[in-house]
Amino acid sequence: LLTPDSPPAERDAVLKAAPPAGDQLQLPNNIAVIKGPSDLILVDAGTGPRHQPTAGKLAGNLKAAGIQPTAVTMVVLTHGHPDHIGGTVGDDGRPVFDRAVHVMAPAEWAFWTSKDTLATVPERFRQIADHNLPPISDQLQLATGEVEVAPGVTILPTPGHTPGHLAVVL
Repeated sequence: LLTPDSPPAERDAVLKAAPPAGDQLQLPNNIAVIKGPSDLILVDAGTGPRHQPTAGKLAGNLKAAGIQPTAVTMVVLTHGHPDHIGGTVGDDGRPVFDRAVHVMAPAEWAFWTSKDTLATVPERFRQIADHNLPPISDQLQLATGEVEVAPGVTILPTPGHTPGHLAVVL
């Protein structure tokens, strides 16, 4: 995935040096939690259980930290890659953060919900977008431009990585 054209010996050396040693590189995914006076905001929703076998632990880790999914008031989805949207919906097909507004840029939502453009992305990306985005449509707030979404929390467009990528500024 990361270096498909690199010489096998070089790739093997990197994999052996990276914990845990093996034939795959484990990339950690961490989700920022922003606690405000009246808001509890997540920056992205994590990978969910469909992206990697070791993933999908966000809701459990939040509970271990004393945060119930129902306490989350907003999820800012910076972009639609699986490791950012995969945790929006549980195995039951319902939103994990069912009381939260989900904020995304219009260009990003349009890209990841369009059958035409989804035909251009890897199958796993399409499957995760198809599973995780439609169920949150009733909770969706599309944000255009630079917007303060909560006191001291501003999102701004930073397209390039994806069509509607967002950055979060505190």
